[in-house]
Amino acid sequence: MYLTNLKHLELSGNKLSYISPFIVAGLRSLEQLGMDGNPLNYLPRNVVNLKNLSYVSMCKCNLAFLPGVPFSFLNSTTEEDSQSVSTTSHKRFTILFDSNVNLEHIPHWIIQYIGSDFDCFGCARKHKTSEDLRSLSFIHSSVEVIIRGIRFLLCFDPDLCLIHNETVKTPVSLLETCLRNIHEGKLWKRNGSQLLPSSLEMLLFQGPTSSCFWCMKPIFREGWLLTFSPLSRLQEEGEQDEFQNIVNQFMGDEPHGIKVSSILFCGTSCFHKFRFLCSSSRLMSSLDQLQFIIQNEVKWKIV
Repeated sequence: MYLTNLKHLELSGNKLSYISPFIVAGLRSLEQLGMDGNPLNYLPRNVVNLKNLSYVSMCKCNLAFLPGVPFSFLNSTTEEDSQSVSTTSHKRFTILFDSNVNLEHIPHWIIQYIGSDFDCFGCARKHKTSEDLRSLSFIHSSVEVIIRGIRFLLCFDPDLCLIHNETVKTPVSLLETCLRNIHEGKLWKRNGSQLLPSSLEMLLFQGPTSSCFWCMKPIFREGWLLTFSPLSRLQEEGEQDEFQNIVNQFMGDEPHGIKVSSILFCGTSCFHKFRFLCSSSRLMSSLDQLQFIIQNEVKWKIV
C-alpha cells in the first residue's frame, strides 16, 4: 500500500540498512525525509524522482556514495518561481550528509546546484583500504585517486559496472544503448516489461545511475569518468570568487574530509567535445566552471 499523501517521513535512528525502491516510488507527495543515524550504504536511486522532496537529511549514516543524478526538485519551478527571478528552487532545497565517514567524494551536481550551501563535516574520516572495500560487498566499481599523498578510494553505484577513462575507445555497449533508449522513450512503462529480465526491469525502475555532463543523456551501467579536486584553488593567492567560497566550505582546514568530485560522460565523443571546448581560448573567459574542473583534474585508476 502506497502512502501517496505523506509529506513528512522521519526514519532516523531505526537501524535501517536498506530502503526498498518500491516504497520510495509510492511517496509521491513527500516533501521532507529524515534518515539520520541509520547504517545505510546508499539510497535507492528513485528517491531523486520525488518531485516535491525539498529536504533530505542522511547524517551519521554509512553512505559510500550519493545519488549521481540531481533531485527533481532542483529542476522544477512553480508559478511563484516564475514571477520572481530571485526565488529559485536550489535556494529552497536542503541536503544534509555530514558525518558519513565512508563518503569520500561527491557528484558535481551538488556543487553546481547548491554551491557552498551544504555541510560535509565529518565525511571521509575513514580512508578505505582494499579490505574495507571487500567488506562493502555491494560495491562493484571503485577508483583510486591520490591527493597530497593521501589515498582516496571512491565508490560508485553498484549498478555502474563499467567505468572508463577517456583513452578507452570502446564503443558504448549494446546493452547500455538499449537501456538508454528504453528509458528516454519510456517504452518499459508504456508497453510493460514482461520481456525483460528482472535485473534490467529493476534497473529501469530505479532510474539512471548518473547523467552525461555534456549531453545529459542517462547513464546506467557504463560511463566515462573525470575526477577533480578544488585543492589547487587554495594555492592561488588573492583570488576570492564564488568558487573559492565553495572550496572553503567543501574542504575546510582539515587534512581529511571530502576532497574529490566527479563527473561522468556517456561516451568518448562527449568527453572529447568537453575537452575541445575547454581548450578553446576564445571561449575560456565565459566558462569559469569548466576551467575550474579541468585545472583541478585528478587522475584515477580502477581498484
